[in-house]
Amino acid sequence: MKIYRNCSLLPYNTFGVDGRCSALVEYDTEQELCDIMELVRNGELPLPLMQIGQGSNILFTRDFPGTLLHGRI
Repeated sequence: MKIYRNCSLLPYNTFGVDGRCSALVEYDTEQELCDIMELVRNGELPLPLMQIGQGSNILFTRDFPGTLLHGRI
């Protein structure tokens, strides 16, 4: 699991529009996803949560105030 704070969204969308998110978490296993949920419950990662994939169907028009989850399973 890798956690990035104040992360650029440029590599995560195919439109090439830059924005930022408060946190981005890349995870590789189901257990890591469970660990992420624990961090959210403890207030260590900001809400709201959004799951993203390869970015071809997403366009951020402004910064995202919460945590983006990027699964690499």
